[in-house]
Amino acid sequence: MSEGARAVSTTRTAARRSVSKISVSLPDDVTAEVKGRVGPGRVSAYVTAAVERALEMDRLRELVEDLDAEHGPVSAEALAAAEAAWPDAG
Repeated sequence: MSEGARAVSTTRTAARRSVSKISVSLPDDVTAEVKGRVGPGRVSAYVTAAVERALEMDRLRELVEDLDAEHGPVSAEALAAAEAAWPDAG
């Protein structure tokens, strides 16, 4: 477990997801902005969503690395064809 975060207990949520209560240190300005955006009692859900997005991006990056290792990088021609087919995607 990373420095600044430590598991202290596990409980069950109404959504039937097991959760661990941890302590995370954030800069004061980040904490204030999060609380201002989500209101009281919603910080954990906001942080959970952010961590889930980061994990998803990590898994996608790992998939690309695995595919590059197995098949080689995507060629410039294939990238150009994809960009032409989906011009709004970039």
